[in-house]
Amino acid sequence: PLKEACEILSVEDELIHLFEIPGEAIKSVIFGCNMQNTKKNEIIQLIKNNNELHHIVVFQSKIDEQTFGLNFDKLSIIN
Repeated sequence: PLKEACEILSVEDELIHLFEIPGEAIKSVIFGCNMQNTKKNEIIQLIKNNNELHHIVVFQSKIDEQTFGLNFDKLSIIN
């Protein structure tokens, strides 16, 4: 229920309800084709700096010029 939100934001007259989720519920992250590198690096650093998130698999999407679909390349982010 929305009453259980840990935070509620108001954006352009819309309410956004934020909930805490356990890290193990996140299996993968897919970066969009046009995502800014600064945002990608920020998310990668969050994953790298939190041992509870090291299981997350990260992908970069790329446009396939021949099929006009998307390809997903797995990124190695944990050193």
